[in-house]
Amino acid sequence: LGSGGPTLYGKSSNLGIGTTSPSAPLTVSGDTTQIRLENTAAGGRNWALRTYGSALGIYDHTAGAFRQYIDSSGNVGIGTTSPGYKLDVSDEIRITGGTKITPQSGTLYAQDGSLSYYGTTNAVYLNGAGANGWLRLNASGVENGQNAINIFGSASPKIEFRTSNAERMRITSAGNVGIGTTSP
Repeated sequence: LGSGGPTLYGKSSNLGIGTTSPSAPLTVSGDTTQIRLENTAAGGRNWALRTYGSALGIYDHTAGAFRQYIDSSGNVGIGTTSPGYKLDVSDEIRITGGTKITPQSGTLYAQDGSLSYYGTTNAVYLNGAGANGWLRLNASGVENGQNAINIFGSASPKIEFRTSNAERMRITSAGNVGIGTTSP
């Protein structure tokens, strides 16, 4: 292929680049290997399927960053090269077809599987932990329910409405409604 270029080796029907013993139809071998796809059109991006240590990723040469990354544990990172979970996304995601969360055990909440958003200006929680489960709609961003509507499961069945960090109204499992009292 010319002076200083890669050496191609053929074995049976396999082709090797950087190896004399290709074990697949195309084997690319080296310390950091990549299969690069270059788009020469105006504004085109240059991509590579690239190994990095014991990891594999899709590398954006135009931006100089990995976009997707699979580490040696099988964790997949999107926007991160150090995923801490089987799927670790380092930005917002969009799901248009709905979401189903199936826990491996009965402790979905303990497994970080609850639906939860918490910020300094608003929050929504959904916890399906059996009889102790609850739903909280919280507009204050304060985890203790400063301004919230709380619906509690069968272990402590009630619906409560809170403002300014105080319960203002409660509906009990018996259907009693209390305004200004927690014992209607």
